[in-house]
Amino acid sequence: EFKAKTDKPVPVVIGQPLPAYELQARRTDTGAMMRYLRQQTYALSTKPLDLDAQGFEFENRYKN
Repeated sequence: EFKAKTDKPVPVVIGQPLPAYELQARRTDTGAMMRYLRQQTYALSTKPLDLDAQGFEFENRYKN
């Protein structure tokens, strides 16, 4: 994906810092932390995204 964007403009969206208490609450549950970070990251998108269909490419390719 990164290679496909090389030498082309890439839009960037910077949101607000994530609350420390949200990260602290998930510090011992990596699955919950990843779901939270994925949700917060995709919420920055300028196009609506299906959170259940995005971001699992790595797991589908390497973990199953």
